[in-house]
Order: sequence, then C-alpha cells, then structure tokens
Amino acid sequence: MYELPYCNCSPLQFRDSTRHPELWFTTLRNARFDEETLKYGKYFTECEALIGDRRYMVYAPTIYDATRMAKLSMLIFEECSSRISTIKYLRREIVVDPKYDIYTDVFLEEIPAGTPLREAIYTSTQSHLLRGMRAFRRRLKENNIVLNNVDIDNIIVDESYEWHAIRCLYATYGQRRDDAAFRLIKDNIMEYSLTELPSDTSALDATRREYPGIKLPLCERRRRVVTKEGVGFVDERDTIVIPVQYLTATDFYENRSIVTTKAGGVGIIDRDGRYIIAPEYDRIEFDHEDGDSKAYRGDNVTLYDYNGRIKG
Repeated sequence: MYELPYCNCSPLQFRDSTRHPELWFTTLRNARFDEETLKYGKYFTECEALIGDRRYMVYAPTIYDATRMAKLSMLIFEECSSRISTIKYLRREIVVDPKYDIYTDVFLEEIPAGTPLREAIYTSTQSHLLRGMRAFRRRLKENNIVLNNVDIDNIIVDESYEWHAIRCLYATYGQRRDDAAFRLIKDNIMEYSLTELPSDTSALDATRREYPGIKLPLCERRRRVVTKEGVGFVDERDTIVIPVQYLTATDFYENRSIVTTKAGGVGIIDRDGRYIIAPEYDRIEFDHEDGDSKAYRGDNVTLYDYNGRIKG
C-alpha cells in the first residue's frame, strides 16, 4: 500500500508547482492558481485555485502527520448529518522527485460562494451575523465537531447569512474547544458590524476604519500605511493588521515584506507580522526565482531558504 513519503512537499516545491501545474500536477494540470493566496504553515502549504468554474483551497502536507490529520477530518465530515465541509483526497498528485518516482498527496476543499467574515463584519448587521453564528454553532454541536481553526478568515457568509467553514483540515470530534474563538468573533461583530443596513449603500464606507497616511496599492491583501510615526499595514478593509512600527517596509510579495526597524535592523515579515528572518541585518535581498534570501551584516553574508532557515 502506498504511503506518503516522509520528504513531503516543501513550501518552495509547492509554490513552483502551482506556477506550472501542467508540469508538476497529475490531475490538476489545468487549474489556475492565485499566487497572492499562497500561504504556508506548520502542517500545510495552501493556495486558492480555479478548477473549472469553481474555487478551491489546495493543500499540500508539509509534514507526515498532516496527512493523517486531514484524512481524519475527511471521515468526520463524511459522517455529518448536514454539510459543513467537503474535503477531497488526491493521491500522488504533485511530482516531488521525478527521478525516483516520488509524489506527494494533495487535499482539495471547495470554497463556498459568499463573503469572508472578515469583510462581512463591516457590511452586515449584528442581528444577521449573530443569527448565522448561532445556526452554525448548532450544526457543529449536533454533529459533535470541533473545528480547532475558527477564525474570521476561515468563515464564509453567504447571501442568506449562513456560515460556512474553510480550512477545515484540523477538525476532531468533541465540543466546547471552539468556544473561546467564537467569543472573540462575537466581540468583533458587536464592535464593528452595523446595527441596521443603511438605505444608501455608499454609507457603508462610513463604517470602515480609516487611518492617516498615503493610500498605497493593495498587495497580497495588505496595504502599506506611511505616517510620521513610521510604516505599518492594513487589510482590504483598512483595518490595521500590522502596527505602524517600522522605519521602512516593502510591499508584500510571496507573503514577505522586507522591513527596517526603528533600531535600524533589517528583517523579513509575513502577512501576519511574524518574522521569517529576524531583524538582525544591514540589508536583505530576496531572490524571486529560487526563493532564497541573502542577508548582509558588514562583510558577512547569510543565505536563507524559502522557509527562513539558514542554508549550508
């Protein structure tokens, strides 16, 4: 029986595969991947893709345990009395090493039609959103499911204000472990959503938080904000997501921005503001072709791989 090799698909291999799916994928050769949505974590590297006329999240396991975890989630959702998520398993989908016939598996998750909750909070009423949340939590409870990944970025709200989860590969059986996450979502709804829908839709703009500074282009769902206090980032709703704390920062490209701290150190952050490379250098160059970064400190050069690990 085939088992996923321990040398799972690295984030760099996955990125390169999505750029040329006709070369590296088995059944998804005609998929169109959205490179701006490429994101990697501890268990999976993910990217949104248009397959036919539907949008999917495509996940490649980065460690062996991720496959076991995703398969368990598949079984849980297959046994549900109501549809919460549909996960498909594509065996031997990405070519990792053609010379030795090594492949890695892939998981697909259809993205429901609707608006991400992060956006819906600013354009929907409290009553509609809270009703949707209560119904969604009731479905989870009836099926004894814990998502373990509840977040405003992982919920889609459709036209009927029904909630749908994405990034569901962490689900387990049980109850109550999502409670804290739902309380945080409710606090956001109560603070930022509308008490009632305005008759003039242009009035929705008044509900969005505004920050001083230059209105720069949106890059990978992040916009640089330049003020007298420094540089930070807001999202597509102009909600600040990375505080104004840097002396300089580049626009995001491939989930990374080269930043200079006010202490003068140069590093690389991801879209959540976490350091991929600590701000300990005089200068950093990111090679868009091979994914490596060269970090300069005086006469010394340190080479980092795509994941932020020192090479050599």
